Amino acid sequence: MTSKLQAKDKYGSYHLSYQDGILSCVVVGAIGFNLAKKYVEDLKQMVASIDEPYWGYCADFSQFQAYTSEAASLMPDAHKIGMEHGCVADSYKLGSALSVSQLKIIRTNCGIETLLQENSFVTEKDCHAYLRNRIANMLQSEI
Repeated sequence: MTSKLQAKDKYGSYHLSYQDGILSCVVVGAIGFNLAKKYVEDLKQMVASIDEPYWGYCADFSQFQAYTSEAASLMPDAHKIGMEHGCVADSYKLGSALSVSQLKIIRTNCGIETLLQENSFVTEKDCHAYLRNRIANMLQSEI
């Protein structure tokens, strides 16, 4: 299983890691088209290696500025890739007002109905606790 992937350019970076049912992503700076395209490729590779039926996505956007418009156009596909491969919940540490606005639009375009305020937290620990609870609820509903 691929457990860590990362990329950067002169404007921004991301770091993807997977552990114990949670795919974490830390994004720093601004994300342009080429970096977003690489992110989608890395995300595909990462989720293809996850062998659990349910998992969660935790994004630390606390140092994230925004996507360019071209990069933002790729993000709904990234969300859908996760949802098609077992992602049952997402949680966030939020950053700039622009990135929050972009994230709301992306989630709406993907048909995600939970309000961003319901799964946004100050600490990574709280993000993970939320995801673990959602995953446990999914597993419990199968019994």
